[in-house]
Amino acid sequence: MKNKVKGLKIGGVDYVSKPMHREEVLARVRVHLRIGANNRAIAREHQAQIEELRSAQQAILVRPESCPEASFAVFYQPLEGAGGDFYDVVQVDSDIFRLFRSGR
Repeated sequence: MKNKVKGLKIGGVDYVSKPMHREEVLARVRVHLRIGANNRAIAREHQAQIEELRSAQQAILVRPESCPEASFAVFYQPLEGAGGDFYDVVQVDSDIFRLFRSGR
């Protein structure tokens, strides 16, 4: 019992006692394969959602080439896949532009 608990505490996810029965071992292996496949599917879905969010975020940010008369440059790199500060460049007069930034 002590070794079983120790094994689970250090990261083991299952335990098969002796004598082992073939059907039980196969059933446990199938369960873990299914769990692994589900975890990978969730991770892929999460990554796709982050990418969609990143694309939407990038689409709303003003690019220097879309407003050359403002004469500004941007280096924008979110800390994670998406998120962080947002900014906008607004023309307030014929030759005056303002940079608005929101963030942490």
